[in-house]
Amino acid sequence: MSNILVTVVMGVYNQHNKEQLEEAVRSILAQTMQSWELIICDDGSDSEAARNLKDYENRDPRIRVIRHSQNRGLAATLNTCIAQARGKYIARMDADDISRPQ
Repeated sequence: MSNILVTVVMGVYNQHNKEQLEEAVRSILAQTMQSWELIICDDGSDSEAARNLKDYENRDPRIRVIRHSQNRGLAATLNTCIAQARGKYIARMDADDISRPQ
């Protein structure tokens, strides 16, 4: 049985604004509730954007990056994340969103 309460899903395609994505990920890392996982699905981004995303997996074991080999669109990307989710609840986030700590 998983002890993950919330799975945060994020679809990303060619997110070159590293600062914006960094703020979004940091806002998840700063959560007061620690029973979460973040699944980022790279929807066929170019190689630079894909490399930037893979770096997040090394920061925290609760972050997973899944990659589509070609762009499938947001709905398919989010469904890929949801299929991999281990949490009781799903939270949706974009790469330019900031979550409050609570």
